[in-house]
Amino acid sequence: MRRKLTAFGGGAALVVAAITIPATTATAVDEDIKIDFPTSWAQAASTLSWSINDDLDDICSDPEILIYDFDGDGRPQPAEIITVNADRRSGEIDLALAADNDVFDLGFELECEGDIHSWGNSSFAQISIEKQVAGVPYTNDDFELAVNFGDDDGVIFEDTAIFSPSGGTATYYQFDEGTWNFDETVDGGADNVSISPETLPIIAPGRYAVTVTNTFHSMNVFPTVNVPTDFISTSGEQPWENADDYPPMCEDGDVTTEGYVFSENANRDVEPAFDVSVAADGNSGTIDVANAPGTGYYTTTVVCENDGYTFNYILNTAVDVFTLTKTVQGDAPADANFEIEVTASYPVDSDDGDLEHGPNTQTLSITFGADGGEQKIFHHTGEIWAYWTTEETDDGGAESVSIEERNYVDDEGDAFATVTNVFASSVPEEDDPEEEAAEAPRPTPVKKEPSYTG
Repeated sequence: MRRKLTAFGGGAALVVAAITIPATTATAVDEDIKIDFPTSWAQAASTLSWSINDDLDDICSDPEILIYDFDGDGRPQPAEIITVNADRRSGEIDLALAADNDVFDLGFELECEGDIHSWGNSSFAQISIEKQVAGVPYTNDDFELAVNFGDDDGVIFEDTAIFSPSGGTATYYQFDEGTWNFDETVDGGADNVSISPETLPIIAPGRYAVTVTNTFHSMNVFPTVNVPTDFISTSGEQPWENADDYPPMCEDGDVTTEGYVFSENANRDVEPAFDVSVAADGNSGTIDVANAPGTGYYTTTVVCENDGYTFNYILNTAVDVFTLTKTVQGDAPADANFEIEVTASYPVDSDDGDLEHGPNTQTLSITFGADGGEQKIFHHTGEIWAYWTTEETDDGGAESVSIEERNYVDDEGDAFATVTNVFASSVPEEDDPEEEAAEAPRPTPVKKEPSYTG
């Protein structure tokens, strides 16, 4: 005979339930199989051990194994949930495999050469705890979750679930009514931890789930962007370097640039993004700000995946943009070269209240051909904008030179200078009064007849 109990009962004796074995010609042996349940009625292990009584003969080498539910219905086991050890006197119950096959009632019998070795019914619940990690952990330390199970008399089972920084799953099994409680004791410094549910009462067999989510902001790495040696340059490249305690920057990361443009008094995306080069060591390279839409502060982010983690390499740059334009009017000699000196420095106030060049003045010489052109010049700094002036030192023989310029940033745009050279062929000729008089048509003479009177 088997014993039966609906769902769970209270106390150790109630774990065993009874069902009636169908009538067969075989001989039924009452309570001839013992199962080693934990005294706390909960465990992390995924198996239970069973054995037959000492006074029984060994089990045959290939018994037929049937699984019974609480209603007394028997069927061949769908997988090797119940196994027999080599000693043919003991074996194991694979709880994880049973749960995978939706078998939560553990009544079973072994039929062997006319004898039936049987076990009264027992049921169990499986509790799966899933650790989810949103974002990138700030350390490589494991997460620790305090788990306990108990009844009205108090806690009877305690454990610590350990999860890697990338998350994972921990599984527990219970064999009697009770309540589970969860509390994360090592959260890796997460910005937020949610446990759903924090308390889980279970009174019936089946599968149950708990989710623990640790949320982290993205792992941001800030390489140092250095001011180039040249205070002003036609190159937009700025060198960067990174500490070697972070993974090297990848060469194929997604790159985006956004920035605050002073003349627009607005933030905007920069497309295409600034070009970021990476040296062989992955910890240095250059960022090219040549695509900057104007003077401003810019942030370029390179997103890299490394061993399943996401790293955001954030390069902050500041740049002052000066546009030099050479305009040629008339027919300049084909071999004409125009040399213009652009000077920049930190500005200071002059006696009359205007700006003038301060210390650390640098001058850059720019050459244009006979057709003129345009050249962007960059002042690389992270603190203050430059004061710009322009002087043409070789005008290519022009009749006249004019310079229109703005050496500061305002809401109409960045600093600029337009140098215009005018050549003779484009100068209108003035009229000569004497030549005009000589070339004017003469009046036709009119013969006068004498007039007589009298």
